[in-house]
Parts: sequence; structure tokens; C-alpha cells
Amino acid sequence: MYNSPGISIALISITVGIGFKLSPAPFHQWTPDVYEGVRFVRQIPTSISISEMFGYPFHLFLYFPMNRILLTIATKFLKF
Repeated sequence: MYNSPGISIALISITVGIGFKLSPAPFHQWTPDVYEGVRFVRQIPTSISISEMFGYPFHLFLYFPMNRILLTIATKFLKF
């Protein structure tokens, strides 16, 4: 299951997306230029805070029965 090309593509896409949102070095040099050239309508999603971006998957756990077990396991390790 974990050797699936679909999962690999999804993980790479998520990593690139989070990396662009965080703007780590060397991307911190050109990220402001990218945001400056974008229209206002396209900038609305960039106003979402990092905590909301990471908190959203936990809301998905609440709607699927199998994922409640995973959420219980995750909260034991995260210590909210």
C-alpha cells in the first residue's frame, strides 16, 4: 500500500505545497515577488494561517469512523 505511486505523488505534492507556504530558504527570496504579482482573488487562500492548514485534517477524522481510532492514537502522542 505504501509503495503505491499515487501515495508517493500525493506526499510529494503535499510537501511542496507546505514548503511553498512556509517559504524556507532559498525560496524566501522570491516568494514575496510571487505574492506581489498575484491578483487579490488569488491571494485569499494565502491568508489561511498555518495552524488552520494543519488543523483541518483533524476535522476530517471526526467524520469517518475508522479515523476516530487514528485520531485517538495521534492525540496521545501530540499532547494537546
